[in-house]
Amino acid sequence: MNQSDFNNILNSRFPLYTHFYTDAPVSKQPDSVGFGIHAPSLSLKISGKLPDHWSICTGEMYAIGRAIEEIIERRVKLLIIITNSLSAFNKLGNDCLDGDWDIVSINVKKSIYNAWCSGYKVVWLWIPTCIYTVTALQISLLTEVDI
Repeated sequence: MNQSDFNNILNSRFPLYTHFYTDAPVSKQPDSVGFGIHAPSLSLKISGKLPDHWSICTGEMYAIGRAIEEIIERRVKLLIIITNSLSAFNKLGNDCLDGDWDIVSINVKKSIYNAWCSGYKVVWLWIPTCIYTVTALQISLLTEVDI
């Protein structure tokens, strides 16, 4: 499946939704995590380095949180967040707080709730890494430059 086929499927299932791709790649020099968000229809690419002690899952949650901030700032009412992080996806769907929750993840859940209460429609979609190739590569290249 190429990027065009993937976008056609998304557009048929979620018409009028803005696609935000998120990622949190690891840099080996030095060991650190970065984040990237990409919204092609908005010509938006944001990336940066995160604290060295952050896990990849925390970086993924941070990227999702930044996507939520961007939709609110830009008043994008329909959003689909596409991630290849199964751990972040599971965390978003889990309503029980336990020892695995960190402040970043709690803030993301709070942001999503506040967005929903303000009339924003936020959907998240997990795509396995083997399918999530073209855009993930674009985001990874973007964040490698910045971290």
